[in-house]
Amino acid sequence: MPTFSPSPGQFFAAQTVTITDSTPSSTIFYTLDGSSPSSLSTQYTAPVLVPANATLRAFAIAPNFLNSSVASGTYGAPGQTSTTVLTASAGSVDVNQPVTLSAAVSGASPSGTVQFLANGTGIGSAQLSNGSATYQATFKSAATYAITAQYAGDANNTSSTSGAASIVVGEPDFVPGPAPPSQTVSPGGTATYRIEFTGAYGYSGIVHIACSGLPNGTSCLFNPAELNFSPSGSQTTVLNINTSSPAVAKGAPGSRITPGQPLRTPLLWCGVVGLLLGIGRIRRLGARLLHIGCLLLAATVIGAAGCADIHRDLADVHGKIGTPPGTYAIDIIATDAADGLRHNVMVTLTVR
Repeated sequence: MPTFSPSPGQFFAAQTVTITDSTPSSTIFYTLDGSSPSSLSTQYTAPVLVPANATLRAFAIAPNFLNSSVASGTYGAPGQTSTTVLTASAGSVDVNQPVTLSAAVSGASPSGTVQFLANGTGIGSAQLSNGSATYQATFKSAATYAITAQYAGDANNTSSTSGAASIVVGEPDFVPGPAPPSQTVSPGGTATYRIEFTGAYGYSGIVHIACSGLPNGTSCLFNPAELNFSPSGSQTTVLNINTSSPAVAKGAPGSRITPGQPLRTPLLWCGVVGLLLGIGRIRRLGARLLHIGCLLLAATVIGAAGCADIHRDLADVHGKIGTPPGTYAIDIIATDAADGLRHNVMVTLTVR
């Protein structure tokens, strides 16, 4: 049976092959198309140039000998190195929102399948068509996923794996924007702030706005105080913080009529009459009791009226102070109670 040199195998270029047979005076015939050779095939007279991926077959005949067996060998080209490139239709998606993964494979007309993986775990596969494969994926949990595509290779192409593409999957939420600039007002002035919120990952819901940490003598007002989000939209509220100035006292000292004064005068007269009755010669027990009762009642009411005056005077003093000068951090609280979401924004107010 004929032998080939070099032996069949994988080569990067066409090979010049020498065919020999050990039988003396033998004649060799060969084919390069994979068909079985015969005495009508090409006769070997010199080394044969065998192209890549061709199969060489040969047999020998000799006088007084039976025809030899057919020798066969394939001189194949090594598989071409393939390259796989992965792209994703989005870099961030909501939970259960579809995202399209596309793999482009280059090589010698690659065929076969591409497997897609998330953090090293297979999530699906697709057939190559004209060098590309697509797969639509969804993710049930919020996380950051490293997505890769793996091409298995075929007879003419090596396997290859793409670089990782990062996809962030998030839960619906609303996100506050940057804190608005600080405001400076005089007592009695109004500070105005614009506060922005943006829905993320398909968030929709109702957010209630409130404030905390106000200094004395101030109030806050939001317009609107309730934000209604459509999916992934944005909303703005305007905050007015109203400060107060020191109050101006009305009336001259001593001109104010206090709540205890109208009752205090007749009670004093009651005490005087009782005292005169006691000094006179009326000695009856009833007169003494009237005297003592009037005195006790007058003392009690006078003391109560005096305390009421003191309390009212202190309140007047407090009201005249207004918003104290200083710098204050006001906490803006945004809450979606239905979804258990809450975010805070700090604004700065300076009163001087």
